[in-house]
Amino acid sequence: MKTIITLSLISLALTSIAWNAPNATAPSVDEVRQLWSPFFKPISKVAPNKKADTKVIDLGRRLFFERALSADKSVSCNDCHDLSNYGANGAAAVKAREAGTLRRDVPSVYNLADFNMLGWAASQTSLRDQTAAALTSPVECNMTNGDSVVPRLADMPIYQKHFKTAFGEGGVTFDRVVDALTAFQNGLVTPSPFDDFLLGNDKALTVDQLKGAVLFDEKNCSSCHTGSSVGGQMIQKAGIIKPWPNQKDLGHFDITGKAAHKMAFRVPPLRNVAVTAPYFHDHSVQSLRRAIWTISILEQGVKLDFDDIRLIESFLESLTGELPTTYIKPPAIGSQH
Repeated sequence: MKTIITLSLISLALTSIAWNAPNATAPSVDEVRQLWSPFFKPISKVAPNKKADTKVIDLGRRLFFERALSADKSVSCNDCHDLSNYGANGAAAVKAREAGTLRRDVPSVYNLADFNMLGWAASQTSLRDQTAAALTSPVECNMTNGDSVVPRLADMPIYQKHFKTAFGEGGVTFDRVVDALTAFQNGLVTPSPFDDFLLGNDKALTVDQLKGAVLFDEKNCSSCHTGSSVGGQMIQKAGIIKPWPNQKDLGHFDITGKAAHKMAFRVPPLRNVAVTAPYFHDHSVQSLRRAIWTISILEQGVKLDFDDIRLIESFLESLTGELPTTYIKPPAIGSQH
């Protein structure tokens, strides 16, 4: 069930009592682990799941880079979700926004396997559903329907070979396309220094990052940005205390038509947030520090000082993970291998 949480001014007043973080004694590693461990399940740097079907994953990787999956054969999944750029498209999003061709920011495709709420408007309930919807979305791949995807691939000898290798007899089907893409995306994980810290490495975080991890909780950020991806678990109104400047996109209201859902969006997960600018559903902020300041004003009515913002930013930088460079290496699309 989707949930919308609106925080009261009284609660915010109680939780926003200033913590003199820059001058305070750094919290101990045990204190920070005790604070975060109840709701943050760390990702370990281990070998890929041996039970995973590598043949299906290999096909999904090839499809992720395949431009034939878009209506005009000009765009692949990777062109919008650049895996070497943490699954986002950074400068391209800004350019598209300025040209008026992009309504919402392009979210990262990393670390999505366990979510049951995806998309800025929380329109999908699984990564598989999100993948299927992207193929036929008019603002993404723009294929007419699932059936229109099949002949594109079935007519290509290389895919006749790879679908048989991955799935056996039966050829290309839309469900198999989605299954392969989903299987590949399930392996897009980025273990970070913060994961390493929670798994027992006392040296994984700097003093400022330890302070920022506590301050993130002290300033009530974790009430919405919770879970192992530090967000992505609930729908929240953009502009609880002060109206969001851009009122053109009504968010979850587009899905339900309910007045209570106007300007409600999925709270974004914050893994890799330091390297996936621009920020917010309307890609309106380019700087992480500015994003922290903006959200504190509009969502909490709290004016964070520079040191608070700097420490929270430092903590968020500890969520930047390691790219799986071998796993995301592009296949030779034009080859027969």
